[in-house]
Amino acid sequence: MPGVLLQFFERLVRLWKSSQIVKVEQLEQVSEDITKLTISLRTDHHATKLAGYCFVSLPNIDPFQFHPFSVSNSLNHTSTEFLIKDMKSELGRRNTVENDKKTHVGSGFFTRRLRDVAIAIEGKQALASQLSVIIEGLILFLFCVCVWPLLFVCVNSYEKVVLIAGGIGMYAIYVYVYICSCLSLCCFSLNSISLLSCRNYSTPMHNVFATMHDEIVAGNATKTPEMVLLWVVRFPETFAMFQRTLDDINQHRVPNMELMLYATRGGKHSSGNEVCDEVSGLRWKQARPNLKKDLAFLENYGCRALVYACGPEPLIVDAKAVAYEFGCHFRRETFEL
Repeated sequence: MPGVLLQFFERLVRLWKSSQIVKVEQLEQVSEDITKLTISLRTDHHATKLAGYCFVSLPNIDPFQFHPFSVSNSLNHTSTEFLIKDMKSELGRRNTVENDKKTHVGSGFFTRRLRDVAIAIEGKQALASQLSVIIEGLILFLFCVCVWPLLFVCVNSYEKVVLIAGGIGMYAIYVYVYICSCLSLCCFSLNSISLLSCRNYSTPMHNVFATMHDEIVAGNATKTPEMVLLWVVRFPETFAMFQRTLDDINQHRVPNMELMLYATRGGKHSSGNEVCDEVSGLRWKQARPNLKKDLAFLENYGCRALVYACGPEPLIVDAKAVAYEFGCHFRRETFEL
């Protein structure tokens, strides 16, 4: 009972504080299960932070639901973008047919209803401007404060840091990336960061990678680590979510930033082949990443390198095996309770 009362009180406070109402600039479905929401909230404001997120409520969908979403675009724009995954679709893929029917009957998941609205107004973006969004944020991920001493010691103690993430493990890695980026920009010793992003959970990684790329191109970054972004998706069509950023990276090459793209299901393309999109010129590989091969450079670092992993258990096992084989230190995060 005390917990219920506390939650009720928290909900009332949230409704009372939610006075920041912004307009929807664009709402569109960018893939089968990803919806892009663009609002008139500036990300180039001086108070905006990497690893920031907002609590979002759309009264047109449900005035009593608030959901946290990470900012997906770089922090150099006059608007804010969120890439929101249809979690009802994800649950449908995981369930059996019988459970799937039970899941979909009468359920009103926020992400599915948002996707349905995007489909309904497709080609009628004037209707999107009539939608209102209630925002709490932007908010810095406060967990950073709790783990700051641990991250400081780790980053400052190694010459090479490899971050491996899979599934929702990306969010934990995202905080780590943010701290590493801040430390490196403050002239701490960090020779390389490798970012491995799996499936569609690359939104926070895109926020960090795109922001740092923009800062370097604009000449505002005094010192940045060598950065490799390895992004793994199921289908290459998912790359279109970040087409604008990918085009910018192709046009403005930065020596210490590298982009590696993998699609595990490429359809007509042969496995292991590199594919170049005829329209965008984007290069990606039809394969699953081989951690032992991709992280072979760790052999030259040994205990001077750290492998930090978060994600599905098979990925954790593979990352641990690679770290132990090359004599590197290994850390893991888990969501198991």
